[in-house]
Amino acid sequence: MKNPKRLSIGIDVSKLKLDICILDENKKELEYLQIFNNENSIKDFLNYIKSVYPKSSYYFGYEATNSYMRTLQRILTENNLKHLMINPHTLHHYFKYIGLKEKTDKSDSYGIALFISEKNDYDFDEKINYELNNKY
Repeated sequence: MKNPKRLSIGIDVSKLKLDICILDENKKELEYLQIFNNENSIKDFLNYIKSVYPKSSYYFGYEATNSYMRTLQRILTENNLKHLMINPHTLHHYFKYIGLKEKTDKSDSYGIALFISEKNDYDFDEKINYELNNKY
């Protein structure tokens, strides 16, 4: 398998699980995964993508969801990975704009991956923005 240059990884966050969609630089869906929303599962997932796509750049996006995204955020920050917390209102309008009518965890993760695939490097954080996080 050719190693994609950039992976856009959309994550739909809930209390118990993370639904994950991985797109390549051409916005082609490579994988859909579902993991538990806990530290061990997230670390295992990061090890997995680093082993399957070792030379890719990773870009993560997730919706701001109460406090359920905190563990994910912390681990992405600790690993110096680019991530973007997205306002739910923004995503709602983006999903309408692209015509994403289905409302499932899987389709949400796909929509988030599409959203971040259109972003530039400077749109992403490598560390948690505590000012924003204290609002949730």
